[in-house]
Amino acid sequence: MKFSSTNAGVATFSPRAAMGVADGAVREPIAHLGDLALAFRDEFKLGGTIDETDILASLQLIIGQDAPSERWLALFNSPLGAALRSRGRDLNTAMGFVLSQLPKAPS
Repeated sequence: MKFSSTNAGVATFSPRAAMGVADGAVREPIAHLGDLALAFRDEFKLGGTIDETDILASLQLIIGQDAPSERWLALFNSPLGAALRSRGRDLNTAMGFVLSQLPKAPS
């Protein structure tokens, strides 16, 4: 886990630092779901837990949902969600990160 700064001597977790991005840096969005699948596999260390095709299928299912609550539920119930749960990490932060990286739902 990467930490970005300390606050009164206590280290604080930064998802941007975990991704190797400085807090003030602008990050290029990932254009393709296949690239996201690989990035999520590497970021969450899911290599032996789920393969890229299952991650990609999960992402396609999620982006097919319109409402944020439907997207959250689709992720939670997907193979990607199961893999994230199996890793014992902070599930809310992991899922929030995944959802924030996906293309926005059509309005």
